Amino acid sequence: MPESMPSPLSTTKVIINLDPLMNPLTGIGHYTRELLAQVLAHPEIEGTHFKLSGFAGHRQYTQAQLADLVTATQAATSAGQRPGWQQQVRTWIKKIPGSQSSYQRWLAWQSQQALQKADLYWEPNFIPVSLTRPFVPVVYDLAYLRYPELIHPSNLQRLQQQLPQALQQARRVQTISEFTRQELIQAFDLPPEKIDIIYPAVSAAFQPLTPEARTAISARYALPKQYVLALGTLEPRKNLSHLVRAYQALPEALQHAYPLVIVGGKGWQDSHLLADIQALEARGRARRLGYVPQADLPQVLGAASVLAYVSCYEGFGMPILEAMASGVPVLTANTSAMPEVAAHAAHWVDPFSITEITQGLRGLLEDASARAQLRHAGLARAADFHWAQSAQALKESWQNALS
Repeated sequence: MPESMPSPLSTTKVIINLDPLMNPLTGIGHYTRELLAQVLAHPEIEGTHFKLSGFAGHRQYTQAQLADLVTATQAATSAGQRPGWQQQVRTWIKKIPGSQSSYQRWLAWQSQQALQKADLYWEPNFIPVSLTRPFVPVVYDLAYLRYPELIHPSNLQRLQQQLPQALQQARRVQTISEFTRQELIQAFDLPPEKIDIIYPAVSAAFQPLTPEARTAISARYALPKQYVLALGTLEPRKNLSHLVRAYQALPEALQHAYPLVIVGGKGWQDSHLLADIQALEARGRARRLGYVPQADLPQVLGAASVLAYVSCYEGFGMPILEAMASGVPVLTANTSAMPEVAAHAAHWVDPFSITEITQGLRGLLEDASARAQLRHAGLARAADFHWAQSAQALKESWQNALS
């Protein structure tokens, strides 16, 4: 008998808000880019071929143009491209009260024609610009509900006003951790079966450093031989104020042996934090690098003795996984999604207890065997996450949204 021919693939047109791919990439931008790169390479799933298009601002993108954009953002990241003036202006404008909502309305108007041609609209940044087509949003956390005082007022108002309705009307809702999935169920009474977890993974750039790479990055940034790394925007949610005060309570000998290196752009409500950091800098116990290009970040992270990441609240906590993939021991918070991500491959502390953070830091810095154990466990934990598997889950979620 002749072999049966495979069934023809049906084509599903998916349109995507590509705003997160505009440089400089945030965590959401990296997540969006990595997933799209995988889907573009393997656009089929069980009888369905996904044809992608997108929009950003006033511009529409065909699938070929979208692929070029993904490639361009990867090249810009590798080259360590800093924010261009257009992006800096756009970031400044978005801080104006009411501008976020106005921008969303303008974006919806600009993209309306393209949206009408799509079968499904994927919104990788919380709130869709339009509710007129079947859509699937990605919700990374509910910090605006749990800690509204830690959210910038312009973002807080938009989330409060628009996210609840969007979640109820969405065909499916995607998130990045079981923790946030449970938060969505409890806060919005969403059916559990409506929510899909699409885990992030780690870029291949994050891996243990060779001695040559360690020497090169240390020379480029004048890094100390050993250091504790703090990573994150200088904003309340990252809890750097508690970390800095916990570090100040370490014995003088440990501060001398392991200076605190702080990487992250300027945020908001950070004047007291900056004063504390400057006091440490004056004593030679801290260095604030500010913004570090993405091309250099894996090396700066990989050269650290310990990553201290004690954020108040995270929907995932990518620096935890990136440090683990780099062979760097991790001190992290025992709250929100961070224990889910770290599992037993990190040392957990109460992020609201300065004493406990100090004790956790001291325990790791004084115990080389504990650091070695976490280094080994962290490498194994990071290997549990794969972008290819996440992209497969993404395509399944899209398919289910239209079934």
